Amino acid sequence: MDRIIEKLDHGWWVVSHEQKLWLPKGELPYGEAANFDLVGQRALQIGEWQGEPVWLVQQQRRHDMGSVRQVIDLDVGLFQLAGRGVQLAEFYRSHKYCGYCGHEMYPSKTEWAMLCSHCRERYYPQIAPCIIVAIRRDDSILLAQHTRHRKRCPYGTCRIRRSGRNPRAGCRAGSDGRERN
Repeated sequence: MDRIIEKLDHGWWVVSHEQKLWLPKGELPYGEAANFDLVGQRALQIGEWQGEPVWLVQQQRRHDMGSVRQVIDLDVGLFQLAGRGVQLAEFYRSHKYCGYCGHEMYPSKTEWAMLCSHCRERYYPQIAPCIIVAIRRDDSILLAQHTRHRKRCPYGTCRIRRSGRNPRAGCRAGSDGRERN
């Protein structure tokens, strides 16, 4: 799946190292590889954006390394590809050795996976979807407490919280929203 970048290769460049993204001039690099000193580097095509390839290069740059959040204002599709690149780079970095037998692993040529030639284990990037939901009524919001949190405060236990109210005061309120002493 990966290959050596040549002089005329072009597209979007997701250059990532340790969960950071290279953002020269605060932007995701776009253009020919030679313009960004990427010729000869190993790269993996992770998608396409508006008909142009999006390449992942695992490399640390001295300057302009930042968070993927800095490009959140890009088109949603390009932002998602940049996020995918950073996550894949971290996956490949953190799975250099097999978690089962400890031998060095190598990337699959046909899929996003790391393979162990010693014990034949196969590791895939972890998918961890997230959803944030707000349940509101007028100027109130419903708060919930996860079962792993033993204390009631400061999380609130699935009750309506009035806007502008101190969250700790909301912990003393009942489920009807009325404050208790």
